[in-house]
Amino acid sequence: MQGRTIAEAFKLFERMIDKGVKPNFVTYNTLIHVICSVGQWEKVEVLLTRMIQRDIMPDAQTFNTIVDALCKDGMLSEAESTLDAMIQRGIEPDVVTYNSLIAGYFLHNRIRAAESLFHLMSKRGCSPNVVTYNTVINGYCKRKKMDKAVIIYHEMLQKGMIPTIVTFNILIGGFFQIVDMQAVEQLLREMLDVGPSPNFQTYVILLDGYCKHGHLDRAMALFRQLEDQGMSPNVVIYNILINGMCNAGKLEDAKRLFNDLLSKGCQPDVMAFTTLMNGLCKEGHVSEARKLLQEMG
Repeated sequence: MQGRTIAEAFKLFERMIDKGVKPNFVTYNTLIHVICSVGQWEKVEVLLTRMIQRDIMPDAQTFNTIVDALCKDGMLSEAESTLDAMIQRGIEPDVVTYNSLIAGYFLHNRIRAAESLFHLMSKRGCSPNVVTYNTVINGYCKRKKMDKAVIIYHEMLQKGMIPTIVTFNILIGGFFQIVDMQAVEQLLREMLDVGPSPNFQTYVILLDGYCKHGHLDRAMALFRQLEDQGMSPNVVIYNILINGMCNAGKLEDAKRLFNDLLSKGCQPDVMAFTTLMNGLCKEGHVSEARKLLQEMG
């Protein structure tokens, strides 16, 4: 909801009040969520003031919405102030509040603050959930701190929490970043043995990782496995493979994949055409690249 739509929402809100319909928690929380999503913080303050004036006290959902949006915008000191205001009003931060702050700290490279809050939340009587653990693991993986990510993963297991597909996807992507293929394969086996089942994102991460690190045989074996299982690879998967083949100078394989994409009735996108054209040009096949450009047009 942007610009004009937000203005229309406020007009409807004012009309509602003019007609004597009293707004409630849901009304205010919905508007605050919309305004936070576009960072109109002055309007958020106005709405909070109006809520209180009408004896509708902000609840945990209200504060969580604001904290989450502030963290995503990098306004961490404001998010911390909102947390303090929340506590002062007698509203205890819940796991959603802590998850937003931890994600915000990691997002804006305040690693120590994220670690501190992660350990502090349990002392404050709020147990981390799977989302919390995934957030921390993801924060470490993005910074290639895989030793710490693995420690948190094992802590998660020790507490009896069941890793989700998101957990495995994050860790597999992290191990690809540090090119630890053995760890990738071990984690993949663990996932296949105990669950959960790989999803589309898992296959994208695996194919992309294999191609980027020169394991094209593994990538193609996985691709054929998907086809054997009846899964229809889409243009995203073809783009990854075509790019991998082009980067490795395997133009014939890249062209076969491109033609395979067409034969299955899947429309190539700009990325597919551009990737193959670049590969052809690098190898001096300018006329073929020109022909492909004409097909694209």
